[in-house]
Amino acid sequence: MNMKKYFNIALASLILFATTQLTAQNMDTKPFIEIVGKSEIKVIPNQIFISITLSENTEKSSKSIEIQEQKLLAELKKSGVNTEKLVIADASAYYGKSGWLSKDVVKSKSYELEVSSATEAGKTFEALSRLNIKNARITRTDHNDIDNYRKQARIEAIKAAKDKASYMLEAIGEELGQPLFINEQNTAHRPQLMYANVRMDKAESAYRGETPMVESFKEILITSSIYTKWQIGK
Repeated sequence: MNMKKYFNIALASLILFATTQLTAQNMDTKPFIEIVGKSEIKVIPNQIFISITLSENTEKSSKSIEIQEQKLLAELKKSGVNTEKLVIADASAYYGKSGWLSKDVVKSKSYELEVSSATEAGKTFEALSRLNIKNARITRTDHNDIDNYRKQARIEAIKAAKDKASYMLEAIGEELGQPLFINEQNTAHRPQLMYANVRMDKAESAYRGETPMVESFKEILITSSIYTKWQIGK
């Protein structure tokens, strides 16, 4: 028997073995159902971050950064705003003209203030208005318990997948078996701002009580999507 014949016999044996194994696996495979569960949670933000910038202009009569900072702290405290959450975000200085013939160092400081509600944000902007500070805006919102809300969203998404699989199988007279595969597709939170950029030109009327400076914020939207695969029958 030549080598070619030996090769053909070995190849045929290998194909027969693979076919037998595949058939056996197919016979053992049980039917399954695939379901994607989704959930959505809306959370009112309790962390609102406000960017405030103080700067010296090029006139000698302008107030220094230090004086502006003292006045800012005093006015915020007077308004009932928690100044412990006021931190310096950035500081800069440049050598610029401070008069007709003289030059001096002109400084600028940026701060980030965290407040806990739209009401406190409104008080902050009213205080800034009284100090004629126009370079301020709301940059983002968040929640200090966001991780627990994400966990809750995941749990609700898995429960939704199981419930959906159960009633779909019940409709055709089948039972839901054990989970075969669970995969998180996406869990995210998207802060959505309302009146994110507060117009400082309306500050005066807001201070007089004619219009609210900051009315409210949209809820933070937390979504979760979970892919699941379940065995049909127990």
